[in-house]
Amino acid sequence: MTILESSQLLLKYFGNSTSFEMGADYKKLLIIADKPEESIKASLILALQDFEKAGVVRSYEMVGKNDSKRYWVLNKPFSSYDQSISIDLNLAIMVADIINGYSEKIKSTEYLSDPLNINKTDVEKLAIISKFLLDLAGSVEKDDKLPDNLG
Repeated sequence: MTILESSQLLLKYFGNSTSFEMGADYKKLLIIADKPEESIKASLILALQDFEKAGVVRSYEMVGKNDSKRYWVLNKPFSSYDQSISIDLNLAIMVADIINGYSEKIKSTEYLSDPLNINKTDVEKLAIISKFLLDLAGSVEKDDKLPDNLG
C-alpha cells in the first residue's frame, strides 16, 4: 500500500473521528490487501507523520506499565480546513460543460455552472457526478467501453 493510498484511507477515517490509535483503530479502516499487515501499518504511520508535518494532526505517546500507545489527534475539525486552487479557463469550461451536461440530462436548470465563476459548489457538484459515474462504472463489465486515459 502506498503512502498516498494510506493518506486517503486516513482522511476518510478522520472525517468521522478525531483520533487514531493503530491497535484500536486499524481494523476500522477495513483494509483489504494482499500485503503483509506490518507493511500496511508502516505505510499508515508514514502517512500520519506527513499529516503531522502538515499540521493536520499531533501525536502523543501514552506510556503504561507494560506497553505504550501512540495517538494521532486532529488539530481542528476537518470542516475548518480550506484549500484554494487556481484553474485556467479551459479547465473551467470543461468543469462547467460536465455539470451543465449532467443538468441537461436530468432536465434541471437548478445546477447550472458558469465557467467564468467556478466555485466550491461547482467542485462539489463535479465530485457528486464523479462518484455517481464511478459507482456506475463499478457495475460495468470489463469488456464494456470505459475510458482508461484521463490525460
